[in-house]
Amino acid sequence: MNHISIHVFILAWIISATTLCAQDDSSSSSVESWGPNIDGVRSRIWAEKTTYTVGDLIYLKYKLENRSKGVVDITTNRSHRGFLKLNIFRVKTSLDLNGEKSIKKLPVPLTEYGKALFQIRPIASPGAHVVQPNLFLTSDLSGMPINQVYDMTIAGDYEISISRQTNCINKLVIETNTLQIKMLERERRKISSEVNLIDGIKE
Repeated sequence: MNHISIHVFILAWIISATTLCAQDDSSSSSVESWGPNIDGVRSRIWAEKTTYTVGDLIYLKYKLENRSKGVVDITTNRSHRGFLKLNIFRVKTSLDLNGEKSIKKLPVPLTEYGKALFQIRPIASPGAHVVQPNLFLTSDLSGMPINQVYDMTIAGDYEISISRQTNCINKLVIETNTLQIKMLERERRKISSEVNLIDGIKE
């Protein structure tokens, strides 16, 4: 895919990528996983499910809630690489020579498409998402499956989060919850041999 095609796709994503909402959805927050509350501001990410098969498309949603008394200002460029920039790791568990469990978190690399996406120049100057008190911002991460941007072709456990710095005077860093995704191996199709009848004999 060339750079022109990528720009065309990005223009389509921008239309519905981010929404500011004035609703108070606190009734559902008690059963949702959120990141730490920083001076009244918190954020979360979630997916439709937490177990996928390698090759399935994985869509995430992001929400930042402002329950502080001030305005929260987050800047992201128009290609929304700001929202697609994830903290994503593959969790590898193994046993050492003493039988002790060892856990390593391996950074997940970008796909070739992801590399091209992050290398292109912004198609416009950065724009600010201003979240007033008692409002929240939501994003569907440009409607882009994250495993088209990050290489999740290896089966196993993954941990994903998003950290964003506000443009406030004290530069708050708002981090989401850590979303755990399990990728399962895709079952190989069993190729059933055809039954050949030769001279009435079944092979």
